[in-house]
Amino acid sequence: MSQDVQALQSEIAELRAALAEMAVILQRLDDDVRAGSADTLPLYLGYAERLRVDTETSVSAVKAIEEQIAELKDVVSRLPKA
Repeated sequence: MSQDVQALQSEIAELRAALAEMAVILQRLDDDVRAGSADTLPLYLGYAERLRVDTETSVSAVKAIEEQIAELKDVVSRLPKA
């Protein structure tokens, strides 16, 4: 059980790192548009929508993993102490 919790916590850390990277990419794209890259606006909007969907998926995955960790901790806490 302890290994499962550690594995899930590792997954969460990786997902958070991916979310942080997505935020940086979105900020860079936003900066490009604001700098006058009007020709790339349709492409930017496509990237922004894809990034939004990927971010929502990642956030949902993190929430599901955190719920699983909480359930595992509950199960572990109810195990008889040796």
